[in-house]
Amino acid sequence: MKLIIAEKPSVANDLANALPGKFTKVEDAYWEGENYLISWAVGHLLELADPEHYNPALSGWSLADLPVIPEQFVRKPREGATKQLRVLKKLAQREDVNTILNACDAAREGELIFREIEAFMGTGKPSERLWLQSMTKDAILSSFEDIRPGKEFEGLSDAAYCRAEGDWLVGINATRGITKRLKGRRERGVWSAGRVQTPTLAVLAHKEVEVLAHIPIDFWRLKGSFSANGSKYDATYRTSRSGKDGDKIWKEADADAMAKLCEGQPTAVTEKASSSTRNVPALFDLTSLQKEANNRFGFSAIRTSGAAQRLYEGHKVLTYPRTDSKALPEDYVSKVDELLSGIASGELSKAFADGKQALNFTEAAKLIIADGKQHSKRNFDNSKVGDHFAIIPTGQLPKTTLGGDDAKIFELVTRRFLAAFMKPSKWENVVRKTVISPPGKDPLTFFNESKRMVYPGWMLVHRMPKASEQLGDLGVDVGETATGTTNQIACEADSTRPPKRYTEAGLLRQMEIATDVAAETFEDIDDGEVVASMQGKGLGTPATRAQTIEALVRKGYVLRNGKTLRAAAKGITLIDFLERVGAIDLAKAEQTAEMESSLYKVEHGDMHRADYMASIESTTRVLVDKFVNFSYEELYKDEESVGKCPLDEHEIREGLKGYRCARRAKGDSYKLTIKSMGKESKTPLAGIAEVVHAFLAARDEVTEVEDDLKRTNGYINFKINRISFVDDYIAELLPLVNAIAPGDSLKEDFKIEAVEPDACGYTIWKEFRGRFINRPLATRLLNERDSGPIEGFVSMRGESYAGRIKVDDENKLEFEPVKNFKSDDEKGAVGQEEISYEIDKSEFVECPLGKGMIIETVTDFVSSEPKGIKFPRTICQREMKRADLIPYFGEEGHTDWIEDFISRKGRNFTARLVRKPNGRHGFEFKPREAGAKKKSTKKKSTKKKVTKKKVTKKKVSKKKS
Repeated sequence: MKLIIAEKPSVANDLANALPGKFTKVEDAYWEGENYLISWAVGHLLELADPEHYNPALSGWSLADLPVIPEQFVRKPREGATKQLRVLKKLAQREDVNTILNACDAAREGELIFREIEAFMGTGKPSERLWLQSMTKDAILSSFEDIRPGKEFEGLSDAAYCRAEGDWLVGINATRGITKRLKGRRERGVWSAGRVQTPTLAVLAHKEVEVLAHIPIDFWRLKGSFSANGSKYDATYRTSRSGKDGDKIWKEADADAMAKLCEGQPTAVTEKASSSTRNVPALFDLTSLQKEANNRFGFSAIRTSGAAQRLYEGHKVLTYPRTDSKALPEDYVSKVDELLSGIASGELSKAFADGKQALNFTEAAKLIIADGKQHSKRNFDNSKVGDHFAIIPTGQLPKTTLGGDDAKIFELVTRRFLAAFMKPSKWENVVRKTVISPPGKDPLTFFNESKRMVYPGWMLVHRMPKASEQLGDLGVDVGETATGTTNQIACEADSTRPPKRYTEAGLLRQMEIATDVAAETFEDIDDGEVVASMQGKGLGTPATRAQTIEALVRKGYVLRNGKTLRAAAKGITLIDFLERVGAIDLAKAEQTAEMESSLYKVEHGDMHRADYMASIESTTRVLVDKFVNFSYEELYKDEESVGKCPLDEHEIREGLKGYRCARRAKGDSYKLTIKSMGKESKTPLAGIAEVVHAFLAARDEVTEVEDDLKRTNGYINFKINRISFVDDYIAELLPLVNAIAPGDSLKEDFKIEAVEPDACGYTIWKEFRGRFINRPLATRLLNERDSGPIEGFVSMRGESYAGRIKVDDENKLEFEPVKNFKSDDEKGAVGQEEISYEIDKSEFVECPLGKGMIIETVTDFVSSEPKGIKFPRTICQREMKRADLIPYFGEEGHTDWIEDFISRKGRNFTARLVRKPNGRHGFEFKPREAGAKKKSTKKKSTKKKVTKKKVTKKKVSKKKS
């Protein structure tokens, strides 16, 4: 008997349905058959323990406790996973089970999921590996004929453990160190960092700094309407056909004068034609599929990978999607022939709810069969196939037709599959040059370019361009001159644009090539060549890049605006901080790519697991040293002033989170903050305060000491006998106080701050309404008191908008909206995610708008008659089922409370859906419970003194004597 462990329940069900013999489901926990037990994980059932598991004192974040490096890593059950772990352990311990079969995803992460469970079960029984390339019944049975010993995958296992434990070391220590140095008192959450996350953020932050530094320059452009031999056309003035800024006229007066010179003038028109070829793209790997879906539909990477995984796992129409290969095995030729024959039969059109999505499939497949498969050497190449091959259709039809995201991704993959075996497309490029020669003046040249498809080739099924307006016939041979007339000349105002921000497709490309050099540098190099030259490198893996991007968005480091991604003010601040303290490696793409390359070596036996972990530990210690040993004052010491303070004319100097008046604060009153670990503290709060109180009272310059203690935190207020610079005095005293602190007693180091110091304190914060205020903008605000129209402000919903910042009479920043401001962000309308579900054709309920019955489509609940209700089957990443919607479509007009909606930030929330009079839906949230509110109010109004104030006053006169 073999125990099979799948990664998800759905995969276990597919295995039970595919394997011969009868299987019985037991307690919704496993399947039992004659030769196999089949159970499952639900992703990771175990996780790495938190630092406080190794040492309770680590629950209080302190720089002194870093780095956190466990001698041996411990894993614990994830919340809610204990029951399934018990089931697996009990099954593995059965006497009739002699082998455990790993049927988790055939990749690094799937290997780790199984190995963690195997270690938890601790049976010592031999393991085997099932390596699935697709989820069709034939593919499953074929894989069972090629089961391999688990020992063959020790390298993959080592790499998986190294990745998880190495990322934990870097992430935990970097996050704690950065949070301690950056987090403000009123700020929620942490400043997280990671091996892949942070260099990805750096790519976006550097681009955003370039964009924000751009100062628009006005220019004018001449556009003309012309006629030649009865053909009308438009053209644009340029100093030459190509070249930067060739169409820009920098003075409006010059543009107007040129326009007047051209009015009504005759023209001399010539054309040149050249041939071009558009090469056939390679088959899809996951990253190239994500890029294409982002370009075509505006899909995020995570949205594309989700649809691809459903098509693989649920609908079984795609091969394994989380692959980095763009080629097929050399023995897959017959399978491709079989697929082409199936597509040529027209059967594949049945896969789509909208048959138009299969347009030209049959024609293309027949053409490939007639002409022979093209590019076979590239498409069938064992040297370019790793653990998995390229993403292609399986040839199986889904049980129910596809719609929404699933249909779009399946269409893309099928079109790319067909295109990869077709001939190149051929084009004719036509350039029409129109010359105006005003009397006594230099000629002015206007250009118009058009492309004409000569032979469609692969573009018959993939990236077919829209029919562009073709230029009319000049009536003369190519190269000869035709005469024409000028109908109208328009002078259009415009301004220079900043560098373009990354789309998600552009960022994925940057992560793939894993370099700090901008991706635009490689525009003329085929993606495949770049990736091949950096085999084993890159930021993350195809399977994890989407999660990395989503994590950055969820944590507020990155904003998504349509197709465009931009670094938020928080993200720019983090990268600036890391670079200034010298922790540049954490934010450097090439360094992380080298670490990914090392994981590749571990997987293939070229590096030992211990050596990899030793290098990560060394890197971690260096990082922690950077976070601990720096001075805030030193970070910006070499930066010039951004302007004069409007209150006292002192210099305004840049700091970590703002631009502050450089007049140094002075004072003689201070407050020291204590945060005890409470019951876990070796010394109670009163004992800590007593030690510190005595220390301060013994100092010659201290004249008064007063304790104000609460339960686990408190303050010690003290005065000194001189007015001194606050920063100098705190820098002198703080290390001395921390040195006498009782061990394992404080949640964090002591904090000392001045009370009502004599300081200007005027500050322009680096973040205003979600927009980062860079140095040039700060200077403009100080000098001109008006930013002018700018974009990049961010609403509470995460949406970008334009406006201007003004400095009011009280020298405070105020916002003024600006309408119709042009932005180069690729916003592209991106609709709500649409998952393709199976259809229940039985009657449901009547449409509340009186438009027939509510019926199911693959993506929506809709009225059977026109102009009725249309309700999505997926809302906030949750499937809406019939049981949820009976009260919604009924008299109640709303659902019950639903607890597992997921917000844009990735957080669970509870709400109910309410039907509006027009049939659309809205959210309603639970009001606060009256008892909880009352309790909160009572707590605020009642204050208890936990300890008495203890006052020690020392006469200054005594000290003098």
